[in-house]
Amino acid sequence: MKKLLSMHRLSYYRLYSWAALWKKVLGYGKILARWQVAVIAKNGKRNSGMKQDKHNYRPYYDRRRRIWRVEFPDRDAEEGDVLYVACEFARIGLFFPYNDSASKEQGFHDHSHSFEGVLEALLEDPDGFTIEGFEEYYSEQEKKMLRAVQEKLQRSGTE
Repeated sequence: MKKLLSMHRLSYYRLYSWAALWKKVLGYGKILARWQVAVIAKNGKRNSGMKQDKHNYRPYYDRRRRIWRVEFPDRDAEEGDVLYVACEFARIGLFFPYNDSASKEQGFHDHSHSFEGVLEALLEDPDGFTIEGFEEYYSEQEKKMLRAVQEKLQRSGTE
């Protein structure tokens, strides 16, 4: 059995025969884990536990590569952090416009697709950063946080 599990590739017939044999010997509940091990050995990748056919494509976390992934029937797969994959899956994204010193000089606004990106811009340029004119894109809690961080940065810079 160890030799069978250590093989890199298993044919469908061998896999089926092996599974049928162990199903009789050990019972159905115990065969499931061994079946998954054999499938991983055959394909070289782990199934997330969600069946992905042409009608059911869902994001899943690839534990081996430590990344979120979603596959599509009509385009290439996308992978990255959970926010990016969820936005690609829903085909809609977050948009946070703001101005900083560089974007003011060039005459257009900058933007981020996450609130963390907005915080990074604020931390890099606290004096030139503003969301004036773009308040409707931010929740009250986000606006309060941005004001508090900006005030604290400006106070610490003058001391």
